[in-house]
Amino acid sequence: MDQWQGWYGQPGLTYEKTIQYELGFDQNLFDFIRLGITAYYKDASRLTRFSHNSTYNRSGGGYSSVGWGDGNVETFSTARNIANDGHDNIFYTNNSFKDIRGIEVNAEKLFNGRWAATLMFNYGLSTGGRAGYWQYREDADAVHQPHSFSEDKVTWISSYILKGSINYVTPSNLGPLGMLGDISVSLFHEYFAGPEYTWYPKDYTGLQTPNNKRWYPHNRTDLKFVKRIPLGSITPIIGVEVFNLFNNYDRLLPGGTDLDNWEQEKEKPKHWRSGEEDIWSFYNSISNPNRMIYFTLSLEF
Repeated sequence: MDQWQGWYGQPGLTYEKTIQYELGFDQNLFDFIRLGITAYYKDASRLTRFSHNSTYNRSGGGYSSVGWGDGNVETFSTARNIANDGHDNIFYTNNSFKDIRGIEVNAEKLFNGRWAATLMFNYGLSTGGRAGYWQYREDADAVHQPHSFSEDKVTWISSYILKGSINYVTPSNLGPLGMLGDISVSLFHEYFAGPEYTWYPKDYTGLQTPNNKRWYPHNRTDLKFVKRIPLGSITPIIGVEVFNLFNNYDRLLPGGTDLDNWEQEKEKPKHWRSGEEDIWSFYNSISNPNRMIYFTLSLEF
């Protein structure tokens, strides 16, 4: 069985290992705001799968970095037989590692009136790669082939996330007969920085540094209204939820010639057959679908 016909089991696999350290504090300020600051460090080793994505993961619908480590990469090795005929056995290995560090700040306005709010900011750095051997040789006179550190140790990438929400409850006597009273209004917004990537014009002769650019970010705002109507022992609850209120959209980071065309002419990728703009490969309708409105009705006993 060669590498195109299947995989072999690997009884030598062990558990993946992640150690996380955190240092932080929480402080109540004037019974009005709770402030929290946390610094964290994660050391992951013996991984069988390595991902070096940006803030938003393509597998969940979003962005991924360009280059080695794009998406989730399985870590495996091969065993070359004595005949050295290219019929290799493939098996998973614990050869990946990842290093993550950052700081998170949370501010929460305590609900001691009709409104409350939260704000969270996270800034992180990450790197990772593969170590160990990518090929084991059955021939005792041959040398096992190690992963190349220069190729498989990726550059540091930075990411930052901002999330905020605000909640407000209208006064009980608002509107005719209080019809607009006791309505809970919630507004939520999230911002994910786009992925870092490297791009220079082909005729650029100066010093080139990796990750000199950052792609478009992810933005989404959600709005929700909830009205409770007490009727004796039964309380009907009417709700309206609006996802992606401002109809924001995400752009997928192209590569190769498509990226060159975008950087130089802001030209969208073309479909290889029709020559038309390939919007399905440029706009991500999974991470940020078009605006959706839901109406809900429930009963509380």
